Amino acid sequence: MAKTGSRRTPLSAFVLFLLPLIGVFSSYYGNRELLLAIFLAVGATMFAFVVRQFGKSPDDKDRVYLILIFSISLTLLLCQSLASGNLLGWDIHQEYSLFLQVSKEGVWHPNIDIPYNSVLSVTIFPTILNVVSGLDGAAIFKIVFPLIYSVAPVVLYRLYRKILPPEASFLAVFLFVAYKTSYVELITLAREELAEVLLLLLLLLFFSTKIQGRSRFILILMLTIGIVTAHYSIAYVYLLVLSFTLFSNYFFRGKTSELANPSLLILTASITLGWYTFVTGGSNVAGLVDFLLSIPFGDFFSLLARPAVVSQALGVDVLPGLLHLLNRMTYYALNLVLALGFLAFLLKRQKVDPERKMMPLMTSGMFLIGCAIVLPNFAFGLNFSRIYHIALLLVSPCLLYGAEMLSLRMEQLFLMIRGVSLRAPVPVFAGKGRILAATILFSFLLFDSGWVWAVSMDRPTSFLLDSQRMLTYPEPSLRADLLTYYTAAEDIAGARWLRPQLSSGLSLCSDFWSRYNVLTSYGEISRGSDLVPTYFLPDECDFHGAYVYLSVLNTVYGIGTRFSLTPENRTWQISDISAELFSGNIIYSNGGTKVYFYSPYQE
Repeated sequence: MAKTGSRRTPLSAFVLFLLPLIGVFSSYYGNRELLLAIFLAVGATMFAFVVRQFGKSPDDKDRVYLILIFSISLTLLLCQSLASGNLLGWDIHQEYSLFLQVSKEGVWHPNIDIPYNSVLSVTIFPTILNVVSGLDGAAIFKIVFPLIYSVAPVVLYRLYRKILPPEASFLAVFLFVAYKTSYVELITLAREELAEVLLLLLLLLFFSTKIQGRSRFILILMLTIGIVTAHYSIAYVYLLVLSFTLFSNYFFRGKTSELANPSLLILTASITLGWYTFVTGGSNVAGLVDFLLSIPFGDFFSLLARPAVVSQALGVDVLPGLLHLLNRMTYYALNLVLALGFLAFLLKRQKVDPERKMMPLMTSGMFLIGCAIVLPNFAFGLNFSRIYHIALLLVSPCLLYGAEMLSLRMEQLFLMIRGVSLRAPVPVFAGKGRILAATILFSFLLFDSGWVWAVSMDRPTSFLLDSQRMLTYPEPSLRADLLTYYTAAEDIAGARWLRPQLSSGLSLCSDFWSRYNVLTSYGEISRGSDLVPTYFLPDECDFHGAYVYLSVLNTVYGIGTRFSLTPENRTWQISDISAELFSGNIIYSNGGTKVYFYSPYQE
């Protein structure tokens, strides 16, 4: 049987590695039908690979599942990141701007009071890659970082294999991979991509016994420094994990894991506080303290203090229709099984050593989700989707524990109804629980990716599958979301033209996302720049002595953007400033982007 598995693996690898290539080709050329087929193929392949056995050897299974995980992860990431030749998303524009600054000046200035500047993952690291490889900066952020991040699910599989069999480990990893934030939002957060890989490598090291002594300590120290200097949020999450592990140590005999070492917690906290307080100016630590102190417990019973997804889970502001009901049922089922799995894992009496080590990790993940749901405004600090994404790194195995427990209890109930005496419990993860988990995940992928809405022509949610329908959909917020995620070529040309025209004594006005996206990256007008003062349309700009930058979203679709936690307040109509625009002089236009100039002497 081992030979059979080894013969199948190269063929499987060849077939599976074709999937990312086809996905990238279809996304780059906008082939919507082929993309729909690929998303369905990913889900169907997942389901088929779980049901079918690949040899009896665990090594054979591990080999196939690792190939499958890497292929699916790379497909979803590259389909998204290469859908356009320009930068995608939001935070990545500031990251790219800082990279350009370091690359051109040849030096990193740690005292710049911008949170993203405090991490080396988007300043020093891409600059080194640029110098060594000669790759363009945009290619590094759009291709190299997703390639690095595609390793995260592979490491995650190895971590889950410490407590789960191959099939169950694959399903747990697939839950993390299939969550839309993992391949839509994370490709716009280069610093978090690198930090999550480093965190998973460090956690895997704590579960390993092969590396000991001085080499182990050096690796722990290097990975800890890497996490801290890669992303402040992941560093805080790691501190939370260490604190939970140390706390849970008091409820067990002896140490639950090496993570329960007080010296490790003190060392990590010292490195984190030292880096973000003394080296990079302390803006991140101050921001964290202000956020924690500003959580208004007076809004505890207000749904407005929670993210929209929590309100929708309670049945508020949901769209009618059978498909939307099925979507909600899928989310209910997924999270119910996760919660039951965590409870089953927590109450399990005889835990093996890896399970004891995993318990504080799962508890930390559940704590994050609980805070985002229970504490008012907590989820707005990072946003709920990213909190849930980070939590899934730690709690995904609960899905299998919950599915197995649920399937076993249902079988026992069925036997009791039939009057059959209860037999002994079946072995854990014997099969029926895996089928239940795979069914939930298959449905979850199709709904969460937007595949169902693209096929049924319902309200679009996917930037990749339904971009054309978003542009024509009645909701202005959908067009705004799409055109602030994708960077139009006309906007890039306008931003690059505007940059050398700016001079002191004048100001720059634009809508919110134009300023924070294209003008920051391609216009190279960094946030907090002292070149010219910048103001947001429509409320802050007085138009005298100002350049006014209007993007394709503003001129073609008549929509402006502002920062707001509620979708209905994120847009405004350009017609609101039509009188001011009429009095200005158009000094640049490329058929989409326009730049107006208002003389300081103009009445």
